[in-house]
Parts: sequence; C-alpha cells; structure tokens
Amino acid sequence: MSFKFKLSELYPVKAIYRMSLRKIGFTLFFGFAFLINFGFASDSLARRMNVLIVPSIFYTPDTRWGFGGAGALSYYWKKDRVRKYKSNFSFGVSYTQNKQVLSYIPYQFYFEQNKYWLLGELGYYRYVFNYYGIQSPPQNDYLEKYSANLIRIRINASKKIRDGLYLGFKYSADDFRFTKKDTSSLLFSQYIIGNKNGNTSGIGLIFLMDHRNQVNYPSKGFLAESGFTVDQPLWGSDFHFVKFNLDFARYIKLYKSLVMAGGFSLQMSSNGVPFHQMSTLGGSRRLRGYYDGRFRDQHGILSQIEFRFPLFYRFKLALFGGVGTTWSKHSRWDELYTIYNYGLGLRILFDKDAQQHLRLDYGWGIQSKGFYLTVSEAF
Repeated sequence: MSFKFKLSELYPVKAIYRMSLRKIGFTLFFGFAFLINFGFASDSLARRMNVLIVPSIFYTPDTRWGFGGAGALSYYWKKDRVRKYKSNFSFGVSYTQNKQVLSYIPYQFYFEQNKYWLLGELGYYRYVFNYYGIQSPPQNDYLEKYSANLIRIRINASKKIRDGLYLGFKYSADDFRFTKKDTSSLLFSQYIIGNKNGNTSGIGLIFLMDHRNQVNYPSKGFLAESGFTVDQPLWGSDFHFVKFNLDFARYIKLYKSLVMAGGFSLQMSSNGVPFHQMSTLGGSRRLRGYYDGRFRDQHGILSQIEFRFPLFYRFKLALFGGVGTTWSKHSRWDELYTIYNYGLGLRILFDKDAQQHLRLDYGWGIQSKGFYLTVSEAF
C-alpha cells in the first residue's frame, strides 16, 4: 500500500501560517521595542552602550518628506574581548507626505566574541507603491499606483567557521495585502503573479565573508554575501519559487582619508516569483536617481562605485555612479537596456564612535533624477 500527497494539499500548515504571521510580526516588533527600553539596562549585559533617540526627517522621491521618531542602540557585550564590531539595532516610526506609515527595526547582533552573527529586519508598512511594468524601458513614462499593507520579517543567523567567514540559515517572509488598486490597470487586469493578496515565506542558506575594518563607514576590506531561499506552501508561502543573491562590496583607502567603495549585486529568481519579489533597480541604495522599483524583472545585475573624502569638521563629500540592467529568461542580450546613474552627496557625521552619518544624495539617471536624505551608506 502506498500513499501520495502534494505539498499544496497541506492546508492546515498553510492556514496556521496565514493566521499567525501577523501575530508573529507584531510580537517580534514590539518585543524588540521593549528590549530597547528595558532589556539592556543592566551593566551585566553591556559594557559600552550608546543610545540615540531623536526626531526623524527624511526625503526620497517615493515618499516625499517623511517625519517621525527614530533611535539607535549599539553596544558591546560585557564578556566580549573581541571588539571589532558593535551589536546594534535601530528603530523608527514615520509618516510621509504620500500618507504612508513606515515602522521598522533593522538589527545586527554579535555573540560570544563574534562567533555568532544575527542580522535582519522587522517591519510594518502602509505604503503607496509605484508600478512601471516589467522590463520597462528607461524612456517609458507608464506609471500606476497601488496601496498595500506589508508585514516584513528578515532573519539571517550564521556561525563563524573561520576568521571572517560565516555560514548559516536565512528566513524571509512578507505578508502582502492590497488596500487600494485600480482593477482596470495593467497590473490588476492581466495575469501577473502576485497581483492578489498573499504571503511569501522562504527558507534557505546564507554565506558571508566579512573583512571590513568598520561596519557603518569602512575604509578598507570587503564584505561578500551569497545565499538563496526557497518559497513553497509547506512552510506557509502562497507561491513556489527560488531566489538567489550575490552581493560584494570592496573598500580601498586611496590616499589618507580618500576612500573608494565599489559594489556589485546579482539577483536571480526562478519561474513563479511574484512581481513584488522580483529584482528591482532604483531607490536610495540601488541606482540613486530613479524611483524605487523603476526597473523590475526576473533577474537583475548592478555595479556601483563611490568616492568618499572629508571636507571639514564632520562633513564629507561623495561622488558616485553606477550601471545595471534587468532581464528574464525570455530576454535577448542585444535587447537589454543599459541603465546608468551618477551623482554627488554630502555626509554629516553624527556618531563618531559608531561612524554613523546623515546622508544627503542627489542622483541623475536617464530622464530621471532624485534627492535622498537618510541615514547609513548605500553600500
């Protein structure tokens, strides 16, 4: 006697996941907020701790001006003798001119002399998204907007297997719920995977090589990351696809305080990937000067370079540029669009110990430009 079953028939597992993802997301989010206020008060846990809580103001083309509150906490564990990196996490809640709500907690923890590395993000967003189509040319002015609520969970847990080398597991989940859409638009009137409410839930492996001399503003060394996740109904996803990423950043001190930073990124997805999980170019980190998600397709590749040097006091200047493209398995190489950008920026150091900077960038692209006011480097 034999028994056969399909993963799609495991409805109870999927149903439980659907009911619990939001509860898990909110529990983790507010659990971290509680930790910020109370969890590290004891000197038995942290020897050196910096706490910053300030009003926040930022600007991106996708949100326009945003206002709210933000904070950051960084510390060394008291028992740590290796003090190369600080554990840190930030938190923020903001409201934008586009009537968006952004609440997020990116985090990065090091344990037992940097033997274990935990990083990721928890977030809840009420967002107005732009959709330009898939494989849209730079000269195309098509645009439609839709609103959605998004709960996001990102967890990367790795263990050091040798100096600067980490191997571990990663988990990625999004609960995507549309709140406003035009059913006659291109996105919702055609069969496009992901244009209905749904969850993504991906489990995979991550490989990290970290030889930077500093986390937030490195001047030498490199950071390499490679990994993949598999989404399928067995662990709660409404989709079945695989995502692969390869990211590399190199930092070289050319002369005194002049630093050259170079970044490379490759993202690939299998068939069945929803449109909101595809590789994109644009935004405050990937080809500044274009709207976030301006270019979208099954695969994407990107190369960026940036020169950073001091001006005076806590002010620094940055010159940057990049080139990239997106494509699918049906694309012909001679038909791909070459997408480029260039720009300049100002950096203002506000935390000397952690080398945290306020970042002001202005980028130009093909018939596009954008201003960005935010915290932390693009790569």
